[in-house]
Amino acid sequence: MSLAILFAVVVPSIAYPDDYYVDGNTGNDAGTGASEDPWKTIVHAIRQAKGTDTINVRYARYDESLSFCPRPKRNISLIGIAAGNARPIICSRSPNTHTISLTNYRGTIKGLEITGASHANGINCNAKDGGINDAQIMDCELYGNNLGVHVTTGGSEDDCSPHICRNIIYSNTSRGIGNMEYSSATIEANYIYENGSGSEGDGGIGNCNNSAASIISNTVYNNNLGGISIRDHANPRIINNTISGHNAAAFSSGGIKVSQNMGISSVVILNNIITNNKCGLRSQSCQYCSGNDYNDVWNNSDDYVGFTKGVNDISCDPLFADFGKGDFHLQQGSPCIDAGTSEGAPDADIDGDSRPQGAGYDMGAGEYSDNGSLPTGYFATSDLWIGAVINTDEKEPIEAVWQKGGEDTTSRGDTVIWGHFYASPSDVTWGSEDNPDLFVKIWFDVSGRVDVNFFHVSVPDIVVYSDYPYDGVLDEQGTTTMSRRYIRQYYEAGQSYSDENYEDGNPLPGYFPSGYPFGYSTINDLRIGAVINTLEKGPVDAIWRLGGQDTTARGDEVVWGHFYASPSDVTWGSEDNPDLFVKIWFDVSGRVDVNYFHVSVPDIEVYSDIPDDGTYDQKGTTIMDDRYIRHEYWR
Repeated sequence: MSLAILFAVVVPSIAYPDDYYVDGNTGNDAGTGASEDPWKTIVHAIRQAKGTDTINVRYARYDESLSFCPRPKRNISLIGIAAGNARPIICSRSPNTHTISLTNYRGTIKGLEITGASHANGINCNAKDGGINDAQIMDCELYGNNLGVHVTTGGSEDDCSPHICRNIIYSNTSRGIGNMEYSSATIEANYIYENGSGSEGDGGIGNCNNSAASIISNTVYNNNLGGISIRDHANPRIINNTISGHNAAAFSSGGIKVSQNMGISSVVILNNIITNNKCGLRSQSCQYCSGNDYNDVWNNSDDYVGFTKGVNDISCDPLFADFGKGDFHLQQGSPCIDAGTSEGAPDADIDGDSRPQGAGYDMGAGEYSDNGSLPTGYFATSDLWIGAVINTDEKEPIEAVWQKGGEDTTSRGDTVIWGHFYASPSDVTWGSEDNPDLFVKIWFDVSGRVDVNFFHVSVPDIVVYSDYPYDGVLDEQGTTTMSRRYIRQYYEAGQSYSDENYEDGNPLPGYFPSGYPFGYSTINDLRIGAVINTLEKGPVDAIWRLGGQDTTARGDEVVWGHFYASPSDVTWGSEDNPDLFVKIWFDVSGRVDVNYFHVSVPDIEVYSDIPDDGTYDQKGTTIMDDRYIRHEYWR
């Protein structure tokens, strides 16, 4: 991160791409496509957009088939805006039509549910006429199609090399992903399961016709017939995957299977866990295949058919965390820990955690993290441990410093602890205890439930941890980012759980702030205010508590604090029970970011005005399913 530029810079200029918005619930295609006046259909938005414009799609169901094939449309990005954990749904208008078609495409498809092409493809990704297709397909859910993602070219002169990353791909009739005709996709950190109907080539990932995919850090399980299939001169690299549960009755069923109709003699197969399949590694037609090493091939009906055991292959129970529930993370003591090779190994695992964590690279999609790789952390109480690691550009991962803000007990006996993590100034130039990177609110409910709420404030990704009751073994871990702004790790009835929100800083439609709080002056002629819509007393003005302010070495100014409900209005009101965290950033460029993070249960209206002329310029409503709102100004 360069000199603490803590929020995305958007410089208004006609040379920059436009951001358009679509809302299938409240939009109108006669509108402008602005955030406050969105279009209704994505097809209309594609007609209007060009170049490297971005179309932001709010949560709704869209019965549309989308084409980014015409030349002016090949760089447009399509980004879903979730409502809580619910992605916008794009359902093909016909079962025989691809839901999304990408030809020579160089943009991003992100954050969508893609379905409905039961006799076609969810995403059809191809290059032709000497073109390049390097699409970014990420954070999507693809199901109910004939084929989830189809990757192909018109011939050897074309380059179709999309990055298919962090998707959930399941219940597609033929395959999850199909690689054909000289394509070279990177397939990384996906969950691919329950695809296929039993025909040859069906299953998780199919490779044929001179394709050369890199298949890395995926969990591929319970697909019909096969996990990964290879034929017709295909030459994939299969590294650090977990492949399990392929037990169809067909003879050719297996974890990884090679069809020898074109004489494939070697495939790179390294650092994989291949378990509980009808066959682990199968080479058909009585031809032998090689290239496998450093794999755990265990508990398959046949471990090797047409392959021989690699010199460094093992055959041991990998000790999955919960195989029955589909949790394929490794437990402490797994023989797969540190048992892999560095050759071709990725820098991160399926969760985005860095590799290696220990003395060597692990086998499988997930890298095991033991206590030696965790931060020192802090005890919020005697039995609750929390920690955070900031992945800085300047110094790689650094342990964040905990600053407790306060603690209180409600009238009914709930306990609240709040504070923030920040980067140490000894690690990065922008580090300061008055420049929060991660707000935290911890709630000990009288029922016994414990909520640890993390709110991402900075630019770098931040890994967050907790352990309760503390026993020295990590219970929950996650990564907050500029899009994954909120992670809740909670403990109830002896179990630990986690959930998260993806946020874009825009208020959800359908909420109409109607209050006019007195507000509070901060610095640089900025006024902010908030109204809490309580059940007990209706709307009440929130009270501002300044946490601190600072100036960076290059001259950016930061102000932070929180709003809370007055104890004279509600019984749970307290200056040490934050309802809304706030961080304000005055960038040296002249941009001002007013960032609100919803902490409480009631809806909270947020307001800001710069310069302070007595009329609020921007407002919105934060809710539990849309916790982050950002107001941007230019001075």
